[in-house]
Amino acid sequence: MNKLIKRLSILVIFTLIIQNLLPISSLASQNTLDTQLENWNITRSDFENGVEFISYNQEVFLEFADEKTLKSYNISDENTALLYYYLNEGFSTESEVNTTFTTNNNEIIAQPAVLPIIIRTLVAEAVKKKMGKEIRKRIGDEVEKKVIPQMQDAAEQAVKKYNKKGHKGPENSSAPNGINQGEHILSLQDDAGDFIRFHVNLNPNKTTSTWHWHLRNDWDWDWHHGQIQITHGSLPKWGTP
Repeated sequence: MNKLIKRLSILVIFTLIIQNLLPISSLASQNTLDTQLENWNITRSDFENGVEFISYNQEVFLEFADEKTLKSYNISDENTALLYYYLNEGFSTESEVNTTFTTNNNEIIAQPAVLPIIIRTLVAEAVKKKMGKEIRKRIGDEVEKKVIPQMQDAAEQAVKKYNKKGHKGPENSSAPNGINQGEHILSLQDDAGDFIRFHVNLNPNKTTSTWHWHLRNDWDWDWHHGQIQITHGSLPKWGTP
């Protein structure tokens, strides 16, 4: 119920803002918010999921946003302001606007202004989920410094080449802690399937982990890119809370 109230409040705030920003001719619509969502080619559900997605990753979105522009909107809810900012940034390009935000392992499509941020966030969140709280306590700082940035760069470059349509994270409901206990961390997919796969390999005594990725155009996915080694004490199962 609290989440529903929060979402409804955001919609009300956003409607008031749009009424002040759209041309007078656009205000003839019975529902100004629906009109603007139609212009942006997103649904109410997309909008709500976008705000929710930003709220979970606000620091990343703030890093790439122009502070003066955000303040100029006079929107009290920062997550709503950020979504408004990125939606409008997309309209400043000549590229086709096609934006869908989700907060689970479903399809994510975004206009150019937003896509790199979502991809980098997606990689970081997948790596963190793979580790779980206990492993993050032990090696999280080193992984965030040495591993995540390189994987984010690799993902961003791959997405420039392929048209991302979906992804598969480390979640596995039938595995211990709900996390895949093999090498898999994250894969990004287009219509033909995976085009990049992020993995981590533990040596037999679990005191060294090697973080790497594979690309579709490798010889049958055989090449290992990155090969970032982290040395540590024996680790518990992936995803240990």
